[in-house]
Amino acid sequence: MSFYKYNNIQYLDDSTDEWNLRVKSQAIWKGITRQTREFRGYNIIFFDDYSSRIHAFIATPIVEQSRAVRNDQHIYFKSETIFEKDDLPGLKIPNYRFDFFGLVELEAMKNDNRFLTDMVGVIEEVHPKAVYEKDKVTKSHVAVTISDGRTNVNVTFFNDFGDSFLEAYEKEQQKPVIIIIASAKASEWKEALNVTNFPATRFYLNIPHSAVHKLRNRYTTPNFYLLDIDDEDDPSKLPMMKVIELRKLNETNVQNCRMHVFVPAALAEKMSRMIQEGKIYLIKDFQVKEYTELDKYRPVQMDRQIIFTADTKAKKLQESEIFIPLNIFDLFEYGDLKPMET
Repeated sequence: MSFYKYNNIQYLDDSTDEWNLRVKSQAIWKGITRQTREFRGYNIIFFDDYSSRIHAFIATPIVEQSRAVRNDQHIYFKSETIFEKDDLPGLKIPNYRFDFFGLVELEAMKNDNRFLTDMVGVIEEVHPKAVYEKDKVTKSHVAVTISDGRTNVNVTFFNDFGDSFLEAYEKEQQKPVIIIIASAKASEWKEALNVTNFPATRFYLNIPHSAVHKLRNRYTTPNFYLLDIDDEDDPSKLPMMKVIELRKLNETNVQNCRMHVFVPAALAEKMSRMIQEGKIYLIKDFQVKEYTELDKYRPVQMDRQIIFTADTKAKKLQESEIFIPLNIFDLFEYGDLKPMET
């Protein structure tokens, strides 16, 4: 889009090397060969205000294993690459961006070394730090058990990373402690799933993130360990009606509520691919803003509007399963229009 001078990460390709990105770095780590301990360069995870993520690597080629993000491309820095701190106005990039997988999905990923993964869970148990000798070098690890109510997963943090986790965990006052583990490695140990840290791995305890708030709210319910984690978002749980029942509905049975949705210019291209006119969607993670006296020519009779953000998600629903009228109108009598002319 010509009026937006920065490129969207998800549209990068190898057709040119003159890209302009406005991004935030989520993780930076050194690339070191396991056998020779040779320094190979720096790795960075970037994300932009479209909520797209990409792996950047400086100085040397990367291997096709343990990719930090699920993006077919990666950014390769060269000597002409320029970094500038962005102080200009624009759509705010969030502090965090994750690509969550449910804990139940990790079992199928334990033998797949292509990707690292992000997860969120309640810390159920933290075992004492284990210290031992290996190859005449003192090493340590901290074993942790996390849960999302449906699945428990064993996590092992090694050496300095484990020490950093213990230090941060002991400082947390809010219970339960909810952890987000980003770019972790799902592996197998003694024929069982075990999540471990990798150079790209980061942990976040009780951060202000929607996934943390959602899990904490679920944890307070008595059926936390029984409720399917996706039950609340499952459109199949909505009331089902037969055609003969629908024909009996009248205007008192239909909640004809309309709202105006504003999509910022930076998100317009993304949303145009996600949403089609006339289709039914489940919309999540958006902002609601009250109209002010400066907001003129409101398209609907509602005192609030929806604002889409980089975190907004739209899931298409089957029209055969959901009843929403084809059109809703706010009709006025001709006599009502005269007072509105000013």
